[in-house]
Amino acid sequence: MKKLPKFVACLLTTVLLMAVALYNGFPLVEGDTGSYIASGIEQSVPPDRTPFYGLFVRITSMWASLWLPIIAQCLLLTFVLRRFIRSFFTEALPSNILLLIVLLITSFTCVSWIAAFLMPDVFAGILLLSILLYLPNKKKNSFSGIVYLLIITLCIIIHNSHFLITAAFASLILVYALFTRNKILILRNTAMIAISVSFFFLVHFINDNNGNGFAFSKNSYQFMITKFAETGILKNYLDDNCDKKHFAICSFRNEIPPVSWEFLWSDYSPPYRAGGWEAHRAEYEYIIHDVFNTAKYRNLFIQKSFIYSLRQLVTFNVPDVCTFHGPDSQPYRYIKLYFEDEIGAYISAKQNNGGFHGETCNIFYYVYFALSVAMLLFLFPRLMTTEVKFTYACVLIFLLVNAFVSATFSTVINRFQSRVFWVLPALNTILIVKYLYYQYSAKLESPDTQKEIR
Repeated sequence: MKKLPKFVACLLTTVLLMAVALYNGFPLVEGDTGSYIASGIEQSVPPDRTPFYGLFVRITSMWASLWLPIIAQCLLLTFVLRRFIRSFFTEALPSNILLLIVLLITSFTCVSWIAAFLMPDVFAGILLLSILLYLPNKKKNSFSGIVYLLIITLCIIIHNSHFLITAAFASLILVYALFTRNKILILRNTAMIAISVSFFFLVHFINDNNGNGFAFSKNSYQFMITKFAETGILKNYLDDNCDKKHFAICSFRNEIPPVSWEFLWSDYSPPYRAGGWEAHRAEYEYIIHDVFNTAKYRNLFIQKSFIYSLRQLVTFNVPDVCTFHGPDSQPYRYIKLYFEDEIGAYISAKQNNGGFHGETCNIFYYVYFALSVAMLLFLFPRLMTTEVKFTYACVLIFLLVNAFVSATFSTVINRFQSRVFWVLPALNTILIVKYLYYQYSAKLESPDTQKEIR
């Protein structure tokens, strides 16, 4: 069989990663998509998120099409995914086999769903793959190592959560590196921690320079109070303190919505009914400070953080139903404003016509993951080299850290875990195909097979 040229294989990989967006007829959008489009095109700094994904959309779209950021995302993912696959093979891997692995990954994991959204979620998976390529690189100052570090830096700045996830993950691996006295691992994890910390302070300066105050997020207090509301800590705190401290929100302590986004955004949530978030900012900041400085509530927060992290860890399905975002939504408004020639394609996309569901896909993903794990357990002694064990350990630690950060500082939602979970079944796929490929190659090279061929 004739080998595919590398360029063609890369192009086909990119198309496979875009499969869900192509089937939808337009990039998938979330409620926050409009904010990213607006901040990028208007070159504004949102008070509650990093401005860099908006800038990414601005630059890659070239003010022409929102398909271009999706293509750019998938091209970058193509680069790291193909490199990651090749890293498991000791010799040059035929493009046909590599493309087969990509086809299996895109067919039986949710990666093409993640890549289809006009959101920064895809960069979490790119971040993990880049780290997995960067850490085991045995050359101290190789060009590829520098490239991976640059991609890691891009991924860190693209979303607020990525700096904390990277810093926590690198800190855990750094402990292992210090224990084993692995100088390269020590250096590389220290570099990732340094980049994460630098980004943290960079965002402080960017916000201060744009009137959002010297803070990582101007609205961070809103998200923390919302977390208290979601976990029941706020109700508990108000019941204990309203008779003594007379907060404005006390009038609504028995009407706290159980859903975090209702509490944060709904016009009928207690903060808005009490006069608005900013009107009582000092009150909410006092409550946050008091919660973390009181053992009872602090311990409750730790307990809830653990429970919600476990929930987030196993919440990795794609959306059963993709939400319709009509004329009153931010995505519609800003697509019409800045990409008016694409509003027709957006309106006619399956997402906005009730024709896009993920239930069936989720069943396939769950079954395939279970089967791939079962097969790997059967092949375990033949596949689990020291390098492979280290890779699996890194993936599992990253998934745990991602779940903890997302569930502790935001909320439990499927896209926060699915954005990185797909790497685990993808890794299973690579190793299974590697085993079968080497078995087939060995059979072809055996004397008996050679006689048959002759």
